[in-house]
This record gives sequence, C-alpha cells and structure tokens, in this order.
Amino acid sequence: MTTKLLDFSGRIDWLVPLIDDITETAGSLGIPFFVIGATVRDLILEHQYGIRSRRGTIDIDLGMQIENWEKFRVLSEALMSSGKFSKGKSAQTFIYGNLPIDIIPFGGIANEKKEIIWPPEHETAMSVIGFTDAYENSLTARLRTEPILEVKIASIPDLVILKLISWKDRGIRNNRDAKDLAFIIENYHQTGNIERLYEEHFDTIEELNYKTTEAGARLLGRDVAAIVKPETGKIILRILEEEINEGGQSRLITNMCEPPFSDEQFDKYVTLMNEFYKGFTETPK
Repeated sequence: MTTKLLDFSGRIDWLVPLIDDITETAGSLGIPFFVIGATVRDLILEHQYGIRSRRGTIDIDLGMQIENWEKFRVLSEALMSSGKFSKGKSAQTFIYGNLPIDIIPFGGIANEKKEIIWPPEHETAMSVIGFTDAYENSLTARLRTEPILEVKIASIPDLVILKLISWKDRGIRNNRDAKDLAFIIENYHQTGNIERLYEEHFDTIEELNYKTTEAGARLLGRDVAAIVKPETGKIILRILEEEINEGGQSRLITNMCEPPFSDEQFDKYVTLMNEFYKGFTETPK
C-alpha cells in the first residue's frame, strides 16, 4: 500500500496555518486527531499522483479521538478562546477564517453502537464505525519542513471504509460519499499500485486480462480487508452484499454515477464494485 510518509511541504501552504493551530490546541489537551474526508482524497490523489477530482471540497474534516463530551466541550472552548476559530451552524462545525472545519469525535465518546449523539438535544446521531480502524492505519503527511509540521491523514483504503459507512448512514440525504467512492475505485490502480499489481498481485491482473482499472478495484478490496477490524468488516460486507444483490436497483451504484445517467456508466461501476467485493472477500480475515 501507500508509503506511510507523504511529503507535501511547499505544495499546500493554505493548509499549514490551520493544522499548526489545531495541532497546538489539540496537542495541549492530549487529543490525537487525523484528517479525513475529501481533503485526503485531494492530498493523495491530486497532489501526490496528479489525479484531479471532479468534485471540489470547501471544508476540512478532522477525526478526533476524545473520551467524553466534557473533553469535547473543553476542546471547543480552547479553539474559540484562541481567537482564530468561531462556532459554525452545526454542533461539529467551526470556522477558521472563511474555512469550515468539521470535527468528528470518536473513541470513548461513542455509545455501544459506535454512534455519537450530539448534546444538548441528543437528537442528531452520527456513526463513527471504522474511525478507529482508519486512525490506526493512518499515514503521516509532512506539510512543512522548517520547522517540521506533520499530521496524520487517512489512507485511501481508510477513506473507503469511512465513506462506505458514511454513505450508508446518510446516503439518502447526501450522495457525495458515493461520488467519492466511484472516483477512488476508478483510479486506485494509478495511486502507485501498477507495480504492486504486476509484482505482488499478478493473479489479479492476469485473470482480468490486464485490465488495470478492474484489477485496481480488486486490489483496493484486498487492501481494505487487510486493515479493517472484524466488527467493521462485517458491516462493510453487509453493505456490499446488499448493494450487489440489488443489481440494477442498487442505490449505491446509482449514486456513484455522474449526470447525465447512462446504462454504460452504471454498468462500469457495477463491474468495479463487483471486483472490489471479490477482493474484499477473498482476503483471509
């Protein structure tokens, strides 16, 4: 899989002040965090491999390992007392300059269903299944050399775990996770994986008649299976089986398609998702 250290120093200067300030505040409170969401998609695929997404992002998503809501309150107050952050409209959103920051707490703060239920109303629930898996497998991104500034970011397989579960959690209201999944699965072979396909997974490239896009989708399935915890793996398997069994009625694959919808586009993602599923299920757990 991708190397554990990615060097972006001098290439994404706009992100440096934010991560600097977040690192200082979260670090002072002993709160580990990592960057998730579309920012990671762009860091790795666009800035590391030159693959530009069809969909831009206007916010930053951070996963923070927090034990309880009191610690989240302390973090919120510390961010706002710094004078650099203000509160956004939703419970998890902060504003840094003009940039929205979504902070998603996970870890001890979650309930037995791996949900966070936002106080004080306790009406809004959000699944954080897969966050611990992703954090434990995260990469390190170097954003500045002098002085060194590094931050943990989700890997591409991590991102797939989070986006599959997020899509299942909120896909009826928002299909952007499905669009990101389509983009990642379609391009995974180009993220430093061609050599891996020929040297470590030649069975896949040979069986698929050297179709690197399809082989990349199966490799991604294998890579996700290799890092996911058994409990999370069962949930992902259930999502995949439900959608694959739906065939032409799959909401996930329909959501993956860009307008204007076409049968050709739908069939392409059916093929890629089937290969992803094969890769996920053929890897020993």
